[in-house]
Amino acid sequence: MSRTAFMSLVIVLFLASCGAAPASTSQNTAQQGCHFTITVPAGWAVVQKQQNSSSGFLCAMTIGLTAYETSQQYSQMNIQVLSAGSANVQQTIQEFAHNSQYSTIQLHGYNGYISTQTYYVAPPTMQPGQTTLAPPTANSPGTETHTEYDFPTQQYLYTIITQNIVGQNADSGLNSLIQSFSITS
Repeated sequence: MSRTAFMSLVIVLFLASCGAAPASTSQNTAQQGCHFTITVPAGWAVVQKQQNSSSGFLCAMTIGLTAYETSQQYSQMNIQVLSAGSANVQQTIQEFAHNSQYSTIQLHGYNGYISTQTYYVAPPTMQPGQTTLAPPTANSPGTETHTEYDFPTQQYLYTIITQNIVGQNADSGLNSLIQSFSITS
């Protein structure tokens, strides 16, 4: 399986989400068998959990900004844990060091990789007094920034993907989620 197909599978698994009651205060959460904990800040909620021990896939969790979860797009964080024993996962881990899209990062003593991509999903707009459409910018409403964090350990590959939608004021919540993420094994 190519890296592109593998990451496409990861994204498809994460984008399927269901509703959950909003959290009124920060709460620490863990999923049995996932080997991590995370503190979910007020205004965010775990909207999906999935576990499966087949093909090296252990579990996934989606945490969403509750004020926008009924929208077509909402800011969210997706976490996936894979067994590092899988040949496909091993190939993916090897590719991080050789892919110029990734930079190294360290979080709570774990070395990893980070990649950021911005998607301009907003349509071009016509500004007052202009006669041509202006292309969307990084600050256009509806623009998404996806940041992928990958933390390989001897046993697991932890992949975190944040989806930040411009205009939803999700920066501090996503930053809080990343900073609270902790690997437990």
